[in-house]
Amino acid sequence: MQNISPLLIKYGHGKIVNVSTSGVRVSTTFSGIYAISKYGVEGITNSLLYELRPFGIQATSIEPGGMITPMTTNSEENMKKIWERMPKEVYDVYYDKISPSLEYMNSMLDSACPPEKVGKVIVKALHKKKMKIRYMGGNQVGMMPFLQ
Repeated sequence: MQNISPLLIKYGHGKIVNVSTSGVRVSTTFSGIYAISKYGVEGITNSLLYELRPFGIQATSIEPGGMITPMTTNSEENMKKIWERMPKEVYDVYYDKISPSLEYMNSMLDSACPPEKVGKVIVKALHKKKMKIRYMGGNQVGMMPFLQ
């Protein structure tokens, strides 16, 4: 941001849209590394929101649900491969206890939305005179604030 902030301030009234995840509202099993990166996106968005507001620059975060991407395609097969590489002692302790959560995550990804649906949320945010701090987009995200 050190490189882009001066340009945004010079030209004024810019908008920054960062893409996070609805997973920052409710963490799921084995999503720790992913959650860390997306909490970072939320943190930098919050900082930018307050640091750049005096210059007329807005910042927002888009929190999509599951999207059809290379990361989510074949999620069941990918999860199987991860567990095949897991040390036996880890598998023996964890797998039976968390497999219902993994099955639920895979079923949620079965109803993932195309990226274009979230793209429409981004365009909607950019067309607002005053953007909200956060926007949720995609399938099955409306319940997230209540679960949080």
